[in-house]
Amino acid sequence: MRLLCTIILFLTETLLSAQLPSTQLYHFKLSQSNGIYRLSQPRWLNKFNPDGYNNQPFFFSEEEIYISARLPQDTSQTDIYALNLHSNILTRITATPESEYSPKPIPGSADFSVVRVDATKEKIQRLWKYPLNRTNGGRQIFNKMEGVGYYHWITTAKAILFIVKEPKNELYLVDSIENKVQKLNHVPGRCFAYTSSGKVVFTEKTANLESPVHILDPETLEDKIAMKTLPGSEDFVVAEDGTFFMGNNSDFYKYNPKSDKKWVLIANLRDYGIKKIERLALNKSGDLVMVCR
Repeated sequence: MRLLCTIILFLTETLLSAQLPSTQLYHFKLSQSNGIYRLSQPRWLNKFNPDGYNNQPFFFSEEEIYISARLPQDTSQTDIYALNLHSNILTRITATPESEYSPKPIPGSADFSVVRVDATKEKIQRLWKYPLNRTNGGRQIFNKMEGVGYYHWITTAKAILFIVKEPKNELYLVDSIENKVQKLNHVPGRCFAYTSSGKVVFTEKTANLESPVHILDPETLEDKIAMKTLPGSEDFVVAEDGTFFMGNNSDFYKYNPKSDKKWVLIANLRDYGIKKIERLALNKSGDLVMVCR
């Protein structure tokens, strides 16, 4: 990995009228008044890569998201980029022969993590960490764990890992300080989140179109099902007040386990050229980033 120059990009302030191919990034302001949620201030974010892969956004601060992207000059791998939503500055973070996905800050540290795919024919997926100041090339973590698909940090040393396996994917709780690896009794989906009380939220893959959404206490391993996903959807985010948000095709919904009996439609985004809402990222200020097709 090497330090690369910062690129200044002036993003369009409104959505383009025509839908672009590949995965697109959109920004909305999510607000609520008297329990009614609204989306406003739409922006198309990936003018820097209109026809490419732009995915897995995660807020590293209230202003900045990290994403995994494959730009035209990166013909065989994805790299990590930082995008500041206020200044419209795009910064390339990694430039390696390997592909990196799913960037997330490691809590309580000056590092961030990625799923890194070996640049070999085996394409083994491992969890790596890099310094946020990009002073070195990083290193592998949880060395015994291979086939990492997705993950969620609990503490600086503890994480939940989605491990890609046949015939079923597996879910593990790992702790580098105690040197513990514990298999959890679930077949996980790809999306993880957390509640304000520190519980881990994830979906369980089933044969049904609607998947159970689990809330897991990482200390006691007490597990309960909060609700089911929308049919055919698996990506969600959780707000500070415990409200879940999820897309289903071009519709955007909310669900609060304390007050809602079913998913509540907030908006239909078809007029923006959005046919399918996938991954989501939400900060405390109500900045919502969607990955869409």
